Amino acid sequence: LPTVPDRATPEGQVEAHRLTMLFVVDDMADAQAARREIVARLAGDRSPVTGDPYADRIANPVAAVLEGDDRAVVSISGALAGGTADWLDILGDRDLGFAFWLPEE
Repeated sequence: LPTVPDRATPEGQVEAHRLTMLFVVDDMADAQAARREIVARLAGDRSPVTGDPYADRIANPVAAVLEGDDRAVVSISGALAGGTADWLDILGDRDLGFAFWLPEE
């Protein structure tokens, strides 16, 4: 079953510009580990591309893990601080490092 943590939106903040990303992984254990790592990176790491915190670009991430037929899916959704078109800049800058190269066990 999906795990979606409760998130409150600060008063006065509008999250009209959202980005949702789906990552397919091998199994539920990998998906759970990826979800935890990605959310932690979005909250506390800096982009190696811009040097800015990921949280300045993708705020208030919400994560879920879904089981598929032969794979698991990690769904990450967050507010785009720079507006709807910022997802093009994020992709163009290849600024998705928060979602790759998970630590080895």
